[in-house]
Parts: sequence; C-alpha cells; structure tokens
Amino acid sequence: MSTLYELTNQAIQLKELATTSDPEIFKDTLESLNLAIEDKADGYARVIQELQGHAQTIKNEEIRLSDMRKRTEKNIANMKLNLLDSMNATDTTKITTDLFTFSVRNNAESVAIEDEKDIPDDFYVTKREISKATLKSALKNGAEIKGVSLKRSQTLAIK
Repeated sequence: MSTLYELTNQAIQLKELATTSDPEIFKDTLESLNLAIEDKADGYARVIQELQGHAQTIKNEEIRLSDMRKRTEKNIANMKLNLLDSMNATDTTKITTDLFTFSVRNNAESVAIEDEKDIPDDFYVTKREISKATLKSALKNGAEIKGVSLKRSQTLAIK
C-alpha cells in the first residue's frame, strides 16, 4: 500500500503526462489514484479524530492536575500562616527540632495600595501593543506600511 506522499507524487506525475498519453487510459488511472488518495484521507481523518480526543483528555488532565496543585499550594500557605500566627501569638521567634528549624523573619518592605484611583499617572506603566485589527483595516484601505502585509493562510476542514 502506498503512502499519501507517494500517491501525491504519482498524481503529480500523472497530471504531467496528461498531454502525452491516451485520454481514456489517463482518465482511468487518475480515477483509481484519486480513490487511493481518498482512502488515505479517510484514514487520516480517523487518526486525526482519535488524536483530537487524546489531546482533549490530556487537556482535561492538565486542568485537573493544575487545580490539585493550586489546592496543595493553598494548603501549604495556610499551614505556614497557622504556624507563623502561633509563633507570633506566643512571642516565639525560633523553634528547633531534630529535623527542622523554624524562625520568624521580617521581609523587605513592600508597597501596599489601598485605592488605585489615588495613584498619580506618573506611576503607571503603559504597555506598547500593536493593534492588528487597525493595521488590517489600514492595509485594506490602501495604506502601505513598511514591514507589514496582508497574508492569507489555509486550513483543512474535516466534517
């Protein structure tokens, strides 16, 4: 059985020979080749559907594992906070056990913002972002912009 690549090459070669061979033989050969390509396409579609299902299963598992990781991280943070609160409540700054040493440390100062509306504009950072929709509109209206062009791609639809 031929591969899709081989069948495609055979079809291209056959089309090149269309002008030199008997029209009836050419037609019959082309039809049989097209059927072989259709069979391959059908097989490809089945594999694609299977892979799409597998990809969705993986995606669902990623979400489940991500949720599990977030719950675990939240539990870790809560346990650390409970231990810190307990040490602060008992004025304990250091605990030493056979396996671990716990100590209360002061972190570096951080900025606490109560209301963003009160912050002057000088302290805002603006992000430079390209508007592809505006560029597309301008190009369609005849604008010439260096380094930018309209490009049409193709995709395969399987129904």
